[in-house]
Amino acid sequence: MKKIMKTSVVGKWAENIAAHFLGIKGFKILSRNFNTRFGEIDIVAKDSCGIIIFAEVRYRGKGSYLLPEETLTSKKQQRIKTTASIYMNRFGLQDANVRFDVICVTKGKWFEFPKIQYIVDAF
Repeated sequence: MKKIMKTSVVGKWAENIAAHFLGIKGFKILSRNFNTRFGEIDIVAKDSCGIIIFAEVRYRGKGSYLLPEETLTSKKQQRIKTTASIYMNRFGLQDANVRFDVICVTKGKWFEFPKIQYIVDAF
């Protein structure tokens, strides 16, 4: 019998992969799953130049017709920007340089390693 993983479990797995990827790249993770009533930011990080990165993690598995980055609508982008503004105000980062990146995680067969596509300054 084939088990189907819940979306929340798969999403958390993809976010863990993305956070690990950023850590290897030298980023400092500031926050994960920052929530407001307007939306959620998957990962907030800081790069070596001090730029605050608001990263959206997108996952697509085997059999998906769309690429992960194609699932990020303009409405979702606006919610992320609004939530980022709230984050910056809450933590006194109004003057910080920021950018919005997308980390796409894809996985084929169960025995394959996930593939990561990192889109810098995606929107």
